[in-house]
Amino acid sequence: MYSVFRFIGRILFISLFFPITLIAQKAAGTTQPYRVKAGETMLGIANRHGTTLSHLLQLNPGMKPDYVQNDQVIRVPATAPTPQATKPQAGAAKAQAGSVKAQAGATKAQAGAAKAQAGAAKAQPGAAKAQPVAARQVKQQPIIQYKEHKVKRKETLYSIARTYDITVDELLQANPQVEKVDGKLKKGTILRIPVKIIPPQPAYVGLDTIRVAVVLPLSGKGVENERSVMVGQVNETRRRAYDAMLRARQQVFDRLRPGTIFEDLYFAAMKEFEDAGFGSILPGRCGHGMGLSTHEFPSVTKGNKAPLAPGMVLTVEPGLMSAELGAVRNSDTVLITEDGFEFLTHSKRDEIIIKG
Repeated sequence: MYSVFRFIGRILFISLFFPITLIAQKAAGTTQPYRVKAGETMLGIANRHGTTLSHLLQLNPGMKPDYVQNDQVIRVPATAPTPQATKPQAGAAKAQAGSVKAQAGATKAQAGAAKAQAGAAKAQPGAAKAQPVAARQVKQQPIIQYKEHKVKRKETLYSIARTYDITVDELLQANPQVEKVDGKLKKGTILRIPVKIIPPQPAYVGLDTIRVAVVLPLSGKGVENERSVMVGQVNETRRRAYDAMLRARQQVFDRLRPGTIFEDLYFAAMKEFEDAGFGSILPGRCGHGMGLSTHEFPSVTKGNKAPLAPGMVLTVEPGLMSAELGAVRNSDTVLITEDGFEFLTHSKRDEIIIKG
């Protein structure tokens, strides 16, 4: 008898659960085929169809997030026309948008306060030594110097202050021996007059980096060319970062030949950055493929154990970026040949400095 009831229970469970599963699958939305156009990426396709990259990859098992081919057919969420909102709904939506905008404003104000607190903390004694930035953006404090003034007949505190474009309080602070009695002064009294001198602004006390990036078509494909330009006086940390970037690029160039593993290029470049003291801000990759779009697989990064092969086109761009340092990165596009590589970009490859 127990077995009979147990069998009936299973039948009831399946009859209830199976329709619910079908309803849930239907609610998840249907898909439709989509033919990839030249230059499109998986992320761009996901954004245009109102979904996320992870969801798009779930709809297309086996697809890679950074590689898709022209004319390839993939599955995307089926889009339906958005119904027009009624007036009350439109009003509610507008009010909600206003609320979101106000919240965004509050968040921005909080971010500003946090930034100010961070700046104050940075100035505390014992904090990590900060590298100077462009001093021309820092307001210079005036230097106070003094000159003597011999009081003439009928002169007062007010007339003397007006003559030297200072306030009476500033004049009294410089002359504490003078009593302010109706502003009258004794003829022949010697007063100290404070004079504000604004020191000249230094041209540069750090590194300004101008990064120039150019992407041009080449026989139906693209090439990438970037240069970091040092402007003015360069401090020791930024000079060290720039030199490390040039050495890291050379480590990659020395290994560009068929058979070299991609991650070996990455590790060789990262060792230069670590030896120079920048191990805490290593980039996630130091190059990528070029083809129908400007950023394609394969990436020159840790974990990519694919070998270089003739005909591959990729960039070489090890760089360093942080809020304190700024950014230094040069990029060249190369073609892997049968016995090495060929430059497809021909800009100056050593340091570029413009004196301030």
